[in-house]
Amino acid sequence: MDEMSLIGELRDFYKTKGTWLCLMMFGIHRYGIMSKMLFQMKKKGSKVLLTTRQEKVAHAWKGSWADNCVYKLKLLCHEKAWELFSKKAFQGQVCPQRLEDISHSIVSKCEGLPLALVTLGALLSTKAHEFEEWKRFRLPHCLKPCLLYFGLFPENSFVEKNRLLNLWIAEDFIQSRRGMVVEDVAKEYLLELIQRNLVQISTRYDCGRIRTLGVHDLIHEVLRQKLGELNFCQILTMEENNHEVYLQGRRLSIEKGRGYDALIKEY
Repeated sequence: MDEMSLIGELRDFYKTKGTWLCLMMFGIHRYGIMSKMLFQMKKKGSKVLLTTRQEKVAHAWKGSWADNCVYKLKLLCHEKAWELFSKKAFQGQVCPQRLEDISHSIVSKCEGLPLALVTLGALLSTKAHEFEEWKRFRLPHCLKPCLLYFGLFPENSFVEKNRLLNLWIAEDFIQSRRGMVVEDVAKEYLLELIQRNLVQISTRYDCGRIRTLGVHDLIHEVLRQKLGELNFCQILTMEENNHEVYLQGRRLSIEKGRGYDALIKEY
């Protein structure tokens, strides 16, 4: 649902008293209109719960009303993490004994992050319950930076294949192999990520060759979190008029927004 459609739906809720409304917010566009409408709904006795994956969005809405509070979900302990992962991966069934070790290993690597547990659990639920099939989701070291690189691009965006491969090569992510040029090795890396269902093909040329690629929005969110944890890249969004940049790590990704042109002129 786009923003204007959401505002239209809110107008209908606006006429109803005693409504319990839960919204997932992805940004703060048209903030003034929606804030005013939600405030009026609260005055009429409705309860409003806003959820978001972005901390800055939560704090922006917190300032709207005096009685607002932000509840930040904590990381799950291993027991709760296992329960959530199992619910998604096995659809309420018991984990097969042959998959217990690898399943607990996957849960441990998620480090209690609900989003990662849900995302991987949902992906694995579509796979056969065989060890070799599940083992494919344990990325070898050489593929990790290549997958992380998709986090540099905005959510729901797609990158041209040749551009991506050239970036990987320029970053020295591709390990040399005897008898192979580095471009062919990079293509093998990409094919491996596609076969693991971590990267999705967006468009193809008429001849059938891959043109553009991307990742699922849930995987993208996990990658974004890892970018910060590993100091792999700093993401700068231009929704705010704050042009002070404190570089962390060797990569900087600037996402276009209202303040983008002003920042480019300044730097």
